[in-house]
Amino acid sequence: MTSDQLDKDFVFLTGEYITPANWTCLDATLFVYGDEPYLCFSNEWIDAVGGDGDGLLFLAKLSPDLKYIEGKPIKIVSGKECGLATALPMAGGEGWVAEGPYLITEGKKIYLYWSTFTEKGYCVIRNVADSIFGEYKFDRYIYLNDGGHSMVFTDNDNHRKLLFHQPNKTPLERAFILDLDTVAK
Repeated sequence: MTSDQLDKDFVFLTGEYITPANWTCLDATLFVYGDEPYLCFSNEWIDAVGGDGDGLLFLAKLSPDLKYIEGKPIKIVSGKECGLATALPMAGGEGWVAEGPYLITEGKKIYLYWSTFTEKGYCVIRNVADSIFGEYKFDRYIYLNDGGHSMVFTDNDNHRKLLFHQPNKTPLERAFILDLDTVAK
């Protein structure tokens, strides 16, 4: 959506989805890296592109006008193969969640915050990579108390904060803020 004002008159940027046709995608976030726009998004585990219940996170380069993906999306996280996610029951088998991606840079590192279900419940995890399409390796658990779908911002005092919803129970979700400089060290 686009608008010349922050509070009204939003219109669709295009008349089409920019994620791949016939994929069930969600939680897309814009990430600018090296002055180039990218889209990070989840392929829903209940309708996974592989047909095996594997929720996946993808990264794709966007056109400069943000209207379409250039090239093929690259898988950066597999819920099933990450070694952290717990399988959930679904029709015809089981599935692994990988959702709510958010990317930031810190120095030469790229940090990916994302959510899944583990043996401890719904949580926020951080992976790290050395390059945009590099291997996103597990770095640490950030929050293990039933919260997810995070994003990072800097407050007026220049402290980094992690904002996400907690708990993961509709309609009880509420905004929850952590001091990222404290929990992510």
